[in-house]
Amino acid sequence: MKGKFKKVWGFIWKFKYLTVSLLFVIWMIFFDKQNYFYRSKLDKEMEGLVKDTVFYEKEIRESSKQLDELNGDKKALEKLGREKYLMKKDDEDVFIIVNEAEKAKN
Repeated sequence: MKGKFKKVWGFIWKFKYLTVSLLFVIWMIFFDKQNYFYRSKLDKEMEGLVKDTVFYEKEIRESSKQLDELNGDKKALEKLGREKYLMKKDDEDVFIIVNEAEKAKN
């Protein structure tokens, strides 16, 4: 039994730098606070946040463009009120047409 123990420690001592490096890599991958799995999770979260940022920047540009149009053109403001908010003049009637196929999808 002692011979095996000495043999193993002799092998470890012979490749001490390799052994320490291997232990360090194993520690960093599995046991450290900033391990590989945690970093992978953070990378995926960061990817989602970048996609959200791109989406919201696009929405801000479109909304700013629409706001500029509405501030400059009275007809565009009236069109938006009629289409989106179903506003009407006193002497008008509004008919709402619902597409049954679209309603069934939602």
